[in-house]
Parts: sequence; structure tokens; C-alpha cells
Amino acid sequence: MVEVFIFNSAAMGNMSTAMDNMRLDPADASPSATDRISELPEDVMNRILFLLPPKEAARTSILSKNWLNQWNSLPIFNLCTKSLPGRNNLLKEDCPNFGANVDEYLNHIDKSLQKVRDHKVLIGKFELDLFLCEEKHTLRINKFIELATKNCVKELILHTFLHYPYPQPSLPLAIFETCSFTVLDLGSWDLMPAFSKLENYPKFPCLRELSLSHVNLEEKILQNLLACCPMIERFALKYCWSVKHILLRNLPKLKIAFIMGPRKVEILEGVNIQELECFSSMNTPLVLRLVCFDYLKTLRLSTVFTEQNIQGLIDNSPHLHTLILSPTNTLERLKFSSHQLRHLHLDNLYHFGQVEIDAPNLRHFLCYINGGELHNDNPFPSSILVATTRPLKAQFCVFGNYPLTNQSFHNLRKYFQLFQYNAAVYINGFLDVNDSIVAQLGDNPAAHLDRLELKYSSSLFDYAAVLDYFLMLFRPIEISVTAIEESSTEFTKFLLVKFLTREENPVCCSNCRVKCWRHYLENVKIRSLSRSVEPDQEVVFTLNWMKYI
Repeated sequence: MVEVFIFNSAAMGNMSTAMDNMRLDPADASPSATDRISELPEDVMNRILFLLPPKEAARTSILSKNWLNQWNSLPIFNLCTKSLPGRNNLLKEDCPNFGANVDEYLNHIDKSLQKVRDHKVLIGKFELDLFLCEEKHTLRINKFIELATKNCVKELILHTFLHYPYPQPSLPLAIFETCSFTVLDLGSWDLMPAFSKLENYPKFPCLRELSLSHVNLEEKILQNLLACCPMIERFALKYCWSVKHILLRNLPKLKIAFIMGPRKVEILEGVNIQELECFSSMNTPLVLRLVCFDYLKTLRLSTVFTEQNIQGLIDNSPHLHTLILSPTNTLERLKFSSHQLRHLHLDNLYHFGQVEIDAPNLRHFLCYINGGELHNDNPFPSSILVATTRPLKAQFCVFGNYPLTNQSFHNLRKYFQLFQYNAAVYINGFLDVNDSIVAQLGDNPAAHLDRLELKYSSSLFDYAAVLDYFLMLFRPIEISVTAIEESSTEFTKFLLVKFLTREENPVCCSNCRVKCWRHYLENVKIRSLSRSVEPDQEVVFTLNWMKYI
């Protein structure tokens, strides 16, 4: 919301008189003289600030406490272009009126900025996000950016994507002529032309967060830019493929870094990093050099691993409590020990042969399995052994559009027998289950689960077989079901009917030695936000099981 000052015309008429009264006689020029510039009426002070350029207006804050308060009381304007009308039309680049849609969208931005042109306001946050545009629009976009920088913008977020074969737009030079930034986030810009015109690199003494994604810049420019940000606390570099080597040095405030793309990352003296995420290119080893590991608490790595370098990182990080590993190569065995580790996440679980973890203080063990990337019939390791002395919460998240094999879920059930009463399974994707697969489960006891969460988009599967399959594999306390699309809500409706109309004394297995899940289910409670089943609506079933006979 933008507050607009209404100046008192009577006070403005007396402005010249007030200014005349400000002139001091030589006899009055003493330490005890009245500070008349601080006693100006509020309307007069506002008018002065309105007429001054933004940088000069900011300097009035040092005149006195009253002027500082007046500067701080100026209205703050925030603009996020994602919320403006016409945003959805920009997501359709094949639309015949695409160019006209962008023009209309820019007109909405221009109209919103009119308040900034007409009144003296500070810009707290300016977020410009154009998913797609054309080269002819860059001139208007640059004018928006220049207006923001002239009004002491604090948070500047600029993401612009041009149609192929247009080159990346060049970042306007006005970006480097202001030092008010606390957040600077640039996406898909060419920084080379602007830096080539600079005689001296700009200083950003207030900058706390710097994020660069899909930008064109040289390694030397990046290093010089970082050297001009002594107070930076968060840094992100993503998809800047021209940067192969990054060096972080003498950034004492830097706590969090996200680096994707460079093959070599060096964090040297003067940096006390606490959270570090590094992603190398596919099948490319990452050279990671840290001089000081003493403050490192969270580490996420996606690269080519060996068992030795993982243990080495852990040994050199005395306060590491969260480790996230996403290997791009196959490891026959992942084995390490850590006394301080509290949280362990393993992505791409199909890359691991055997997993042996000795972490006595481990509390949370999370695994991701992407069924869409399976290259064999079993995406699970042949064995998972986690030695801990604390109650462990284990979670397995299964994603993808390819069906997982029956053997996969047999292994999953085997793993959960190690994590009794602290386990959960999340399955998001294709449920390809039929009666023949259910029949293969055999007489093995079901594993206890705290929660079974199912998210699905297809309605083309055997509802009864899916229910039998998962309740013969697991005994969940809660089942959460979410249909992603309108056409797939039928499975949720099936479960509602099935649980609400279940038999008190089922006779389906009266002549069998091993009973199905229906004989052990005592009651069911259902929790939903509405009476009808809608897409993306979660329905939770709380199940109360009797002890096995």
C-alpha cells in the first residue's frame, strides 16, 4: 500500500516566511542558538524532501533527529509484478497475441509505478518477473529499473527471459549507481556490457543477499563483485555456466551459500560458512576446498562421490548436524560414522548398493526414490543398516510415473522393521497394482507406519487392489490421500465408502490361517476440510488397529 502525503496549502504559502526566519543573525550563531531547521513544520519538511532528488533527500537524515524521523516516515512502495493482471497470458509463448499481452502487462506495471513518479516515496521491494518477453520490451523494462534505483530501493528482484534467438538483455548501468540494496536477485541478465563501462567497481555496503541465476559474467567480475559486498550473509549462484571456479574469501558475515554449476569451489579464510549447498554438473566431480569447517552445520552435495571423501568431510566438520547427499554416480557401498549428525537425507536412493550408517545421535533419516529414473527393477539398496541410540524417524518418499516392482516394496517393508513406530512413506505417482501382485505378498507380517501418504494423478488403476496392497504391507496409523486432478478423485471417494461401510465382523478370510487387514482394523476416523472431494484436497484417515492374533 502506498501512502500519499497531502501538503497543507496554507503552510506552503508561509514557506518563504519560515525560510526567512531560519536565517540567523551573527549574534545568534552560538551553541545555544535555536535549531530552526529542525523546527520547520512537517508539511514544509515533506515538501523539501519531495523536491530533492532521492539521494540528496536521503542526506537530510543527518541534519537532526527530526529530519531523520521525517526521512524514515516516508511511505514505502512495494511492487510484485507476479500479482498484476495478465500474468497468466505471459506463460503461453505460442499465443498469436503474445507481443500484445506483454505490452498490456507492462502497461499495468507502468500504471502501478505512477504513484512513485508523482510522490516522494521509498521503494521497499521491487520484483519484476517476466517469464517471457521480446527484445523490443527491454527499453521499457530498463526505465522501470532506473526508476526503482532512483528511489532508494531496498530489495531488487529482476527475472527476465527473452525469446530465442534473442540474446540475454543487458543489465542497465543504473543498477551500479545506487548503494541502497539489501537484496539483489538477478535472473537471465547479461552483466558483461555494464561492467565493461565501469571505471570502478560499485560498493554495496548494505547488501545482505545476492543471488545470480542464468546470468552471463566472467569469473573475475564475480570475484570483484563479491569483494564489494562486505556485509553479505546469503549468496546463491545458479546456472552461470561461464563460471567454472568460484572463490569465497574475506566475507565474515557470509553464513549461507548455494552454488550450482562450478567445478571447483574454494571457501578460504575470513568466511565462517554455516550452510553450504553445492551441485556440480552431471557426472562431473566437484572439487570442494574448505579452509574452516568449524562453523559448518548443514551440508548438501550433489556430485560424484566416493566413500572416502564423504567420511573425510564429516571428520573435518565437528558441528555438522544435517547432511544431504545426492550422488550422480553409483556407489557400491555408502558407509560412514558420525557422532554429531542429527539429520541424514539420501536422494536418488537407487545409486546406493549398501548403506551402513553409524550415527548414535541420528534423529531423522529421509530417503527419496524417483521411480521415473529407474534403470533397474529394484531402486532400493540391497541393505540399509542405521545404528543409532535415539528414537529414529524414518521417511521414504517415492516419486515418479513408472510403477515400482513388488520386490521394491518388499525391501521397503524390510527396512521399516528396523524403524518401528517412527516411520512414514510418501508415494507420489503411478499406482500400478492388481490382484496378482497382491497375491505375491505372502504371509509376511505388515510393518508399522506412523503415516502413509498417497498423491496420485491417474484414475486408471484397481482401487481395491491398491488398498489391499498397502494395508497388507503396512499398518499405518494415518493414511493421507490427495488427488492431483479432477479425474482422479474417484479413488478418494472409493476409500471414503470402503472405510465407512466396512463390516464389523468380516467373513472374507474365515477359513484362512492368515487374515487380511480387515480383521485387524477396529475403527476409522476421517478428517477433511470440506464435505466434497476436490482436487489437491487432503483427506486423512486415522486407523485404530488391534494387536495381531
